[in-house]
Amino acid sequence: MLELQVAEENKMDIRLSLPMSALLREVAKKHGIDIRALLKDDGTWCLAPDDQESLVGAISSEFASTGLRPDSEPNDRGLQLEELLDRINRLK
Repeated sequence: MLELQVAEENKMDIRLSLPMSALLREVAKKHGIDIRALLKDDGTWCLAPDDQESLVGAISSEFASTGLRPDSEPNDRGLQLEELLDRINRLK
């Protein structure tokens, strides 16, 4: 499930499923992105363009390091990361 709505100026709200939100939290933490200002109390993510770029970079890096099988096809984690990347990229 993906819900988008315009939040503050130049920011977009996105609501992710619980598993996708947990994956985004994990990737952000691993890549040193402080999400406290991005995640609202109701579980909605409020992302400015710079936040989106940082998260896309982190997800892409995570995909390259943990999302591929030896034959270079996506593993289960890679498929989840691809889905997350698609959802974040839709905000652009």
